[in-house]
Amino acid sequence: MESADWNAAITQYLKLGANPDASLGALLGQLGSACQAAVERSIGRTFDTRSYTETYDGNDRRMLFLRHDPVVSLTSVQIYGSVPLNLLAPSTPTMAAAVAIIDPTAQAILLTDGSTFLGGNQNVLVTYMAGLSDATTGQPPDDLIFAVTYWAAHLFKLRDRIGWKSQTSGDGQMVSFDQNIPVDVDMMIARWRKVMFA
Repeated sequence: MESADWNAAITQYLKLGANPDASLGALLGQLGSACQAAVERSIGRTFDTRSYTETYDGNDRRMLFLRHDPVVSLTSVQIYGSVPLNLLAPSTPTMAAAVAIIDPTAQAILLTDGSTFLGGNQNVLVTYMAGLSDATTGQPPDDLIFAVTYWAAHLFKLRDRIGWKSQTSGDGQMVSFDQNIPVDVDMMIARWRKVMFA
């Protein structure tokens, strides 16, 4: 979500009325963006769907786990730069022509033709899209939106207390704050935390 979206969500949560002044709107947007960034770091995932191009070591196995999830789509996979693999969306995993699919339960690439990701150093190149936003609406899950809105609104209410620093710059007010996630917010986001594989 962009600052304008956080501005609207936090304004509504705080019941500030339809048209808060411009400086207040900028502050709310910055608070929402800062809280979103802190939550993303905590759960190890991004709200927005982003494109990644990454190299991996071949593991001589049929499955290769990716660094970012949930995987929305797989654009290309190459082994040693010259073996492009046919791609198949996770919604149609039974087609015989599939060479590489996304395993939606493991967030990994699974080779279905009996081959493996040949062992090597940084010899597998993968381009894919990953993120928590809904493919149709572009919005992250409702409980994550609420967690960020709730936390940012709480920080807004406490903005004049200890622990806050603010300074005015040419492009508006810049705010910094203690980025420790409160326990109640951490409980809201816990189910979205990335599971790390060995």
